[in-house]
Parts: sequence; C-alpha cells; structure tokens
Amino acid sequence: MRFLLTVVLLSSTAALAQQPTADQAPPPVSTGTPADVDSPSAGSSLASQFLGHNFVNFYAFVNAMHDGSVPVIGGSSNGSWGFNVGGGVDLDHRFETAIVTLTYRGNYTDYGNNSYGGGTNQNLAFTFSKRLNQRWSTALFTNGGIYLYGAPYYNPNVPAANPFSSENRYLSSGIVMSYQQTRRLSYSVSGNFFLNRYNYPYAIGSTGGIGALSANYRLNHRTTLSGTFSHSAFYFQQNAGSSKVESIFASATYRFNQRTTLSVSGGAAYANSQGETLIPVQGFINGQPALAVIRVPYNETGWIPAFHGSLSHGWRKFQFTVAAGQTVTPGNGYYLTSRNLFLNGTISRSWHRSNVSAGGGYYHLVSLANSVAAASKSGSIDSGSLTVSYGYVINRYFGFHAGYSYFKNGSFGSYNTYADNRITFGLTFSSKGIPLTLF
Repeated sequence: MRFLLTVVLLSSTAALAQQPTADQAPPPVSTGTPADVDSPSAGSSLASQFLGHNFVNFYAFVNAMHDGSVPVIGGSSNGSWGFNVGGGVDLDHRFETAIVTLTYRGNYTDYGNNSYGGGTNQNLAFTFSKRLNQRWSTALFTNGGIYLYGAPYYNPNVPAANPFSSENRYLSSGIVMSYQQTRRLSYSVSGNFFLNRYNYPYAIGSTGGIGALSANYRLNHRTTLSGTFSHSAFYFQQNAGSSKVESIFASATYRFNQRTTLSVSGGAAYANSQGETLIPVQGFINGQPALAVIRVPYNETGWIPAFHGSLSHGWRKFQFTVAAGQTVTPGNGYYLTSRNLFLNGTISRSWHRSNVSAGGGYYHLVSLANSVAAASKSGSIDSGSLTVSYGYVINRYFGFHAGYSYFKNGSFGSYNTYADNRITFGLTFSSKGIPLTLF
C-alpha cells in the first residue's frame, strides 16, 4: 500500500465574506461554489467554544480511511483502504475598524487500490472587511480550491458535484460596498466573479459573474427587511452556450436574541439560456461499455421561483443551523444552467476536551433546458450526503479523530445510482488544543 506525505497549511474564519450578513438573505442566483451555500466555517473544527477573536491555530492530521466504492460514474465498486494526510492554520485578526481572515487547508489522499485515484483536497479563503468612515464600509473576498471526487465529505453543503469527474476545481472572488444613509436605512452594491472546472474529457466548465444592488431597512433591533436586484451571466466551455439571469427578491431577518436568527426570502429569476451542450451517454464498442456524447441544442427562457429560509442558533458549546430553498446555478458540468432545490444543516456539541458534529444535505438539480432533459431521458439529478465526526483532545497538543461519511447520487438518464461509505480515524495535532472535526 502506498503512503505519501505532504505538508499543508490551512486557515479558517468564522464566516466567509461571500456569506450574506444577518441582514441579507442569499440571492436567488448562486455560483455553485461552496461559498454560496449555508455552511460552517471552512476551518478545522465546529467546536466554536475553543476559538475566539484574534487567534492563530496550526494543526495537522494523519488518518487511515476506507471507502466502499469510487464515487463517480463507472468507478470501482470494490472497497479500498487508504491514507489521508494534511494540516492547516486558522487565522483571525480584528483591528479597530477592520477584520482580516485567511484560510488555507490541504491534504493528500492515497489508496492501496489502483482503481482509486489519489489526489488533493485544498481550500483557500481570504476575507478583508473595513469600515471606511461613518457611512461607508467595504468587504473583499476570495475562495478557491480543489476537491477530489467532487465534494469534501466533511462539508455536506457543496451541491455541484459532477457525476463523471474525479476532481472539481472552483474559484469565487468579489467585493461588496455598503452605504449607511440613516440609522435604519442602508444600501449595498456587490460584484462576484466565479469559475468551475472538471477533469473528464467532455466536461463543460462555467465562468461568469453576478452583480447585485440591495436596500436594507431595520424596523427595530430585531427585524430587518431587504430588497435586492441582481444580474448574472454564465459562460460555458466547449462552445456550449451561455445564460443571462435577472432576479428580484425580498427578504426578512428576525433576531430572537444574540444567539438565534431566522431569515426568509422569496422572489423570482428570469433566465435566458441558449447554446449547444454535450450530453455523455452510455454506449458499447465491440460489446464493451463506452462513453459516447451527443450534441443537444437548446434555447430556453422563463421565470423560476426562488426562495430561501434559514435558522441558526449558537451558544458556546452548541451550534445548530438548517437551511432550505431553491436557487439558479450554472449547473454541474453535465446539466448546465439549472435550478437547485436544497435542504442542509449542521449540528455541533462540545465538551471540555471533545466535540461531536454532524452535517448533511440533499440537493435536487434540474436542467432549465427542456431539450437537454429530453435527450438525457431525465433532466434532473438527486444527491445527498451525511457526515458524523468526533474529535478528542488527548493532551495539550495531540488528539484523536474519527468520522463516518455517506454520499449518494441518484439515478438519472441511463445511469444507475452510485454511493460511497467512508470511515476515517487518526491522530491530530493542534497548537490551541482544539478537537478537530475536519468539517
């Protein structure tokens, strides 16, 4: 069995700048990258009681792991043991009028079965927010990475896993400018650039941007109302076409207290998609299974309802989040512009030296092009995941970690359901003595 070791650094943040503030619900158009969906910190742990402002935490881990199958179309159904080695650094610094966070996580995975491809999971996130004066403030953000086999199992909130690709790459970067006109009324303008890439021969990556204008009105210390208009453009590789999306929506945020927040939003998006996409289909050459491709033209316009709701609660040793909704995304490289119906959540409980965390999600991706749906004999893909993780601090610096993950992609077109069960356990190092849950 092969064993490879890499030295990696990572940093985490309590909240990525891509994530909306408590006064703003997520827009009905997302880029399909991890930063666009409700998710916990990209850092080493959900055990928030161990982390505070102005901290730096270095950590490393080595895990033994077992996968039940390769989680892609045509992947091996034989199980295999492997190793997962990596580490990182969590950093957060608060100035008088600014906040800086930096996150980099990386690891290398290698298996003893040649049917499994080794590779890296990496994530880099940087945010900088600054109050310029009494009325103006700004935030810069960037988030990018590589995920082996489509999605990190320790973060169940990534909906855009490609069923054929063993590696997904993504980038999202942007800026937000906010203006506080009165104590209650504020405005903001934002711009976001993104790209998604996959690594199988007929993959169709996406590149694009989203611009938005928002107005927020605080009714009282608990309730804020918002209205947003956004324009989005998606461009696809392989000359597969493009999409333009205009959306408008309203949202309301209610703070029950400093620990519990409820947010709801609703609106609609008008999408115009046209081009010629490539649909992989199963074929046979000399009696052997082979991947074939058909070209399908599409030209679709229409309105898509968009909505979102989330509830979060956090107090020292306990955290809970749940979110559900429907957004428009650039798809997953198989289906292009699509609507994504989702439900996800996380829960975490910490003790003096340990933490138990769990997270899961369900995603229903539906192509907006009727011709593509007809050619693929489906038009939709269902996927879901669940992760349960336990971390324990043995002494000041060293600890133990164990976890279980399940991922399933439903059948679509002529392709059958495939799934994976993953078990991990190993040793951890943390300069702050944090029980790593590796979300």
